[in-house]
Parts: sequence; C-alpha cells; structure tokens
Amino acid sequence: MRRLSSLSFAALFTAAAAAHSAPSSIVGVLKDQGAIDGCSWSAEAPAIGKGLFFLAEYDQSDVLMNLLGADVHLKRNTASTRGALKRMGETLREVYEGPGIRVEVSYTAIGICGPKDTECEDTQFKAVFKVDAGGSEQTIVATGDVGC
Repeated sequence: MRRLSSLSFAALFTAAAAAHSAPSSIVGVLKDQGAIDGCSWSAEAPAIGKGLFFLAEYDQSDVLMNLLGADVHLKRNTASTRGALKRMGETLREVYEGPGIRVEVSYTAIGICGPKDTECEDTQFKAVFKVDAGGSEQTIVATGDVGC
C-alpha cells in the first residue's frame, strides 16, 4: 500500500473539509412564485434553478427574494436609486435591504415597447444582483421584466 506524505494528507484533508463547510448558494428560487400579483418586477437565472428568485411590486414598495432558504421581504433604499430603463441600453441601479442583507442590482434595458405599440406593457432587462447576506456574498446574472 502506498503511503501518503503528511503534506499530501494535510492538503487532501483541507480540501475535503473545505468542501463540507462551503456555504451553499445564498439565493434560491422563490417558494411562493405568485406572492406578488399583477404589475411587477421579476427575474430568473438558470444558475439558480427553474423559476423566479426575485419579485417586486411595480412601485417596488414590496420586494421579495429567496435568501438563505427563506422568502424574504426587502425594502428599496430610494436614496441609492440611479438611472432609468426608458431606452435600450439604459441602466438603472437599485439597492434593497433587510436585517443583515444588502442587495445591489444593476438593470440594463434589453427590450422596450415601441412608441406605437399599444399592446406592449413591459420592459425586458438583464441584471446583475450582488447579494450580501449573513456575511456571505453571491453575484447572480439574470434576466427579467417589469410591467403589467
């Protein structure tokens, strides 16, 4: 039988311990996919799973994300709002907060309603969510829409 050197064993043990103690994803798919009805913001990311991980009232008075395994209500920090999604390529930056949670989002418009399109009611966006919760951080690239 081959002997592992103490250095090799220590490296193997350290890697195994890190694998068992590595935190799982901070962000998950919302348990209640229909928690916010009607005109709203929504986002999904294949890396998170099938379904929405972000929902918000159209006016963002209520923001909902699944963080650390639970659907959590967050508040928008209006003082941090910058930009708009009125034209293709425009960027909107928002910050959402809760106890021990901070989510910074950069939305970029990738689909908007044409001036003569009376049937169109939403704007599509791509977004980068930077989540800090429970002392851990995660970045999610997502797509979504806002509208009715």
